[in-house]
Amino acid sequence: MDLNKAATEQLVRQVVGRLLLNGTNVPFESFEVDSNSFYSADTFSAVLPFSALPPPYNTISWWASQTSIDVSISAGLINQGTQDWRELIVGAVDRLSIHPARFEVSISGRDYTSRFIDHKTN
Repeated sequence: MDLNKAATEQLVRQVVGRLLLNGTNVPFESFEVDSNSFYSADTFSAVLPFSALPPPYNTISWWASQTSIDVSISAGLINQGTQDWRELIVGAVDRLSIHPARFEVSISGRDYTSRFIDHKTN
């Protein structure tokens, strides 16, 4: 019996995130998802590094011309090459801020239940 070899194999898992902007996977610096209780929409915010965004997302003119931006945020574990994604929120951007000096874009919004809450019915 070789005592230098470990009897069990060590498993390493890495927590990762994925942000889809209009269906395109984009890099992000950070994100936050707030899951609320009843009668209010879940919210999210994210910071995107402007210089790392793929075209056309890396131009100010693209951000200025958008009337609706859809976002999907997922988190998952990478465990020995397999990925297990859990979707945290799907919604639309309500506010965005471009910070040219910091080379980043900040977005925030709510999930799609906000459309039902905002729409008044009789």
